[in-house]
Amino acid sequence: MKNKKTNIDIIADSVTEMALSCIEKEKKMPWEMKWNQNLGVFAHNHSTGYIYRGVNCYLTFISQLEEYKHNAWITFDQLANKMGFKKVRSGKFFWYADKNDEKVKYNDLKALMLKDVDAKRMPVENWTPNIYLREGWKKVTFKQKARMIEEGTHTNEDFVVRFPQQPRIHLVYNIEQTKLPLPKPKKTKKLKKTEVEKTLHNLIKEMKNSPALKIDGRNACYSPSKHTIHMPTMKQFKDKSGYNGTSESHYFHTGCHELVHSSGHKNCLSREGITDLGIWGDHRYAKEELVAESGAEMLARYFNFDTSSATGNTEAYLQGWVSRLKNDSKIMASALRDSSKAVHYILEGK
Repeated sequence: MKNKKTNIDIIADSVTEMALSCIEKEKKMPWEMKWNQNLGVFAHNHSTGYIYRGVNCYLTFISQLEEYKHNAWITFDQLANKMGFKKVRSGKFFWYADKNDEKVKYNDLKALMLKDVDAKRMPVENWTPNIYLREGWKKVTFKQKARMIEEGTHTNEDFVVRFPQQPRIHLVYNIEQTKLPLPKPKKTKKLKKTEVEKTLHNLIKEMKNSPALKIDGRNACYSPSKHTIHMPTMKQFKDKSGYNGTSESHYFHTGCHELVHSSGHKNCLSREGITDLGIWGDHRYAKEELVAESGAEMLARYFNFDTSSATGNTEAYLQGWVSRLKNDSKIMASALRDSSKAVHYILEGK
C-alpha cells in the first residue's frame, strides 16, 4: 500500500506542478513570466490582510500564470463569512447556514459563491505553533495568552509553545474565482532607471548584517568568506554588447542576485548553500542558484522594476529543470521557502 502523502508533500507537488506548467507553457522559469505591475509581489489573504510567506509565495506565480489582476486569496470558510453565511458546529459535525439560520447544502453554497463550482483551490501551509498552559495543558490562542499576561493572571513562563512536525494545510481561492466584488487593482510607482544604482546600493547597505559592496570592475560575485559583494560598474554594463539598452535591468538583477546569496551568510540566515563551500556542482548548489534567481526577481518586483530582459534561458537549460523537477518534487518548494525568507530578511531584517 502506498504511503499517505504528508502535508509537505502536498505543497511540494503543487509548487512543482506550477513550475512545470510555467516551463512547458511559457518557456520560462516561474519568476521570469511577464510581470503585471499592479499585481504586487506578495500574495495576501483577502480576509485578514496577512502576507503569505515561505513557500506560499508561489501563489504569486499562480496569479501570473492564470493572468489574475489580483494577488488576494481566501479560504472557503472566509468566503462564506464574507458573503453572509456562517459555519455551524455541533461536536464533530458542521454545516453552513444563511442569515435566517436555514441550512445551505455545500454544493448549493459553492454555486452561490463561485463563478465555477469546479474552481481549483491552491494549498498553503501554516506552521503556526500551538500554545498550552503548563497547568492542565489547556490549549490557548495567541490572543488569549496575550490577554492573560496583560491582566496579570499569568506570566510568559506559564505557557509552553510547541511547533508542529508537519504544517497545517489550508486551501484557498483567488478572489477572481469568486463572486465577491473585486477591489480596484492598486497602481504602484515604477522605479526609474536613474534611481536604480542608488536604490540597489541602499538596499545592500540597509540589510541587517549587510555585506561589504565593492564596485571594482570584477565579474559580479559574492564572497562568503569575506562577506563581500563584488560588482562591475554601471558603465561596464552599458558598454557590453547584447543588452539592447537594458543595462539598468541587468545591473539591478545582478546586484539583487548576489545580495540574496549574501543573506545566506552564517551571521544572517545561515543557509547551507552558502555556509557549506563544498557544494559546488551538486543539487544544493543548483538549489542555491534557484534561491538567488527567484529572490532577485522578487526584489525587483517589490520595487516595481522590470528586469525580465536580464533573464532568459536556453531550451536545454529549461528541459534540464523539467527533468530535475520530475525526479525531485521538493527542490522547487524548498528553494522558494528559502528565497522568500531571504527577501523578507533583506527588506525587514527578519
